[in-house]
Amino acid sequence: MRETTTQIILDKRLTEETAGLFESLGLDLTTAIRVFLKKSLCMRGFPFNVRFDTPDEETFISPLKRQREDVYTYADYLSWNSNQRCELHEGTQVMLPVPTTIHQRVLYAFFLQIGSFLQGTKYEVFPAPFDVRLFQKDSDRPEDVNTVVQPDISVICDPDKIDRAGCKGAPDFIIEILSPSTANTDRQYKFDLYRRAGVREYWVVDPDLRCVLVHILEDGKYHASLIYLSRAKVPVNVLDGCEIDLSLVFPES
Repeated sequence: MRETTTQIILDKRLTEETAGLFESLGLDLTTAIRVFLKKSLCMRGFPFNVRFDTPDEETFISPLKRQREDVYTYADYLSWNSNQRCELHEGTQVMLPVPTTIHQRVLYAFFLQIGSFLQGTKYEVFPAPFDVRLFQKDSDRPEDVNTVVQPDISVICDPDKIDRAGCKGAPDFIIEILSPSTANTDRQYKFDLYRRAGVREYWVVDPDLRCVLVHILEDGKYHASLIYLSRAKVPVNVLDGCEIDLSLVFPES
């Protein structure tokens, strides 16, 4: 059966009429509507991929976010307990799990190869934890910044982006290593977040499947995603001449 996409236009009056109810229940209005409608369509046998649009996204979403007391900024982030790793996703605090042993082995293997290649250059590679304020501009105060991430690997080609607190703006190259609790975030939310921020190259690494998914940014979109398996040598597009040997990342046990 051919897959069909339908577009649903949500009336922005829903914000005024129902935001208070959902807020009192601790629910995000947009998410609640998406889940309800998508489940309703699936239960009725519709072969649709549902895409949700509003006539005015800013009017529809922002008033609800501004009403919430748990919308945080980088100023709040700096005051939190530094012993507990977390990220700030457009005003929402997201706690990070303790990485597994295999996660750290994979991270270290990437870091070693990239770091070795970058020796003698002005480019730098940073492993997590390393704060990246993806959208921060020179004129922004901490109160103006609502997104801070800690990619597993960040490669930064512009030294001016690096300061004592981490990276101000988008790294050129980011690697995220999947774990059960972060896989959906890395594949979906961060995929879109890094695209919007202008991260030129984004790799998603699956330690269980022993493979790497490569995304290259072109004209504001990630195109021609490629999958490399455990014995491959993967070129880093933003680092001319750099190749990552996955046999060193995923050694035979």
